Amino acid sequence: IVRTTLPTYRIVTDTFSITVQIESRDGQPFSGADLEVAWPGAAAYPYSPFTVTGVTKLRSGVETQIVDAQETVRVTWTSATPVTGPIQLVRLSCRVQTRRAGNQVLLRLNQLLRGDLTDVTSSTSVFNPVVIIP
Repeated sequence: IVRTTLPTYRIVTDTFSITVQIESRDGQPFSGADLEVAWPGAAAYPYSPFTVTGVTKLRSGVETQIVDAQETVRVTWTSATPVTGPIQLVRLSCRVQTRRAGNQVLLRLNQLLRGDLTDVTSSTSVFNPVVIIP
């Protein structure tokens, strides 16, 4: 599973964070991932209620790159030793721009490798949450 975690999907504070993680449903370890995280429209008021102000790497082997000025960050992770359990990759620090709106965080999985380097991208579930800012 590739997903984001938030304390709540209904944001009432002015700042919040989103954590991106991968997790195996069958307990098998992972050794690499390549994905993109987008929050489309953040620069185009009133279409997005929040913007990302920072990206923090949460484990060794993670690299990030801002893909373009259109609210997308590419995240790659590799590990010489396969890792089990939930693997938190990055945390996005976010700031609310406008209230009474919502937006979807979009995850695009390019590649996910098990510990034996088997590509399991085609059988992976991706959860794209909707963030509501009342």
